[in-house]
Amino acid sequence: MPGSAGQWNHIEAGPWYDHQRPALFAAALTAAKSALDPAGVLNPGVLLPARPC
Repeated sequence: MPGSAGQWNHIEAGPWYDHQRPALFAAALTAAKSALDPAGVLNPGVLLPARPC
């Protein structure tokens, strides 16, 4: 919404994000991330926990 203050999106997910997303969505997101980014270099820790090095 143009002109609105305080907007957020999925990229700015806070610590509450893990508690609000459904478990099935988290599993699908994890599977897609693993398939498309096997090295885990794209946005580590933003929507999913970062993998240990």
